[in-house]
Amino acid sequence: MSLLLHSFFSFIPFERKDQVANISFVNEENMTLPTNSVSFQAENARSWLVRFWELPGKWVGIAFPFGFVLWILFYFDHNVSVSFLLI
Repeated sequence: MSLLLHSFFSFIPFERKDQVANISFVNEENMTLPTNSVSFQAENARSWLVRFWELPGKWVGIAFPFGFVLWILFYFDHNVSVSFLLI
């Protein structure tokens, strides 16, 4: 329901003081990603790899229930998707 309402609201034209129904679209020709040597580097010269073996046990214990719930949701989502294909 929320997805439908938010999709509907994005199509409602609105008026603001600085922009009176001036809806401009994105020019896709000029949309490029930067490709220089510092484009895809982590902040503070960190590596992209998270060293799970160095994490304190407290944070692993806090994250475990959330990860387990996400795993269950993905499992059920996969089973529902597959059951629609088999019908």
